[in-house]
Amino acid sequence: MAQADLVEDQKPLSAPYTAFASVKTALSQFKEHGAPSRVDRTVLPTFSGAVGGQVVTALRFLKLIDNGNNSRPELDQLVAAVGADEWPKALREVLGEAYTALLQMNFETASPSQFTEAFRREYPATEDVSRKQMTFFLNAAREAEIKISPYILRNKKPRTNGVKRRARSNEPPTAAPSSAVWMKATTRAASAGRKGGGLGAGGPDFHVQPTQKPSAMLLEHFAPNEMDERTQEAIWTLIKFFKGKEL
Repeated sequence: MAQADLVEDQKPLSAPYTAFASVKTALSQFKEHGAPSRVDRTVLPTFSGAVGGQVVTALRFLKLIDNGNNSRPELDQLVAAVGADEWPKALREVLGEAYTALLQMNFETASPSQFTEAFRREYPATEDVSRKQMTFFLNAAREAEIKISPYILRNKKPRTNGVKRRARSNEPPTAAPSSAVWMKATTRAASAGRKGGGLGAGGPDFHVQPTQKPSAMLLEHFAPNEMDERTQEAIWTLIKFFKGKEL
């Protein structure tokens, strides 16, 4: 490797602060269409410009692409593991390379304050960005089946600081749709698409094309930055269900 490349690789990178589900969506799309030799926003058409850029930055931090956005062998290996039994182990190895110093601590016994102090020491950032970075790591660690203290996981969701505070009302908060609800709506949408018809008043408008697979449709409309975690998990359940049936 050239000296310039070595110097470039030694530059510290900011820890990812996008939703981990966005990164997983990108990896799933690569698995379906083939991992590109270079990853930039042109191969992430289903993401907004801002989120697409954050996904590229996250892949670079995880050492899946180099500083020129060229794919590394580790990207191909992780893409191949998406949706397979090898996924937790493959992801755990990637996290081990990216968060080497942080993963030296014992997450099973660490308190939330110990975790926060260790994380901010390794990846200094503003308070708001730091919370998002820690949320990304903890969601990734959970999928990698890294054992983490429930005290830490209980505090993983970043605070909103009242920016989007719900207006006071006597009505109960609206829950995110369950997997069963998404399953029914998506199946109806796919059926309506094949018949060339719509769902009728009040039904979700997915704009299904007759030749579009339900799994591809869900990936197309998957917008992690606009969904809460429960909704993201519901959609991922559907994606895996349809892919298992090759739909």
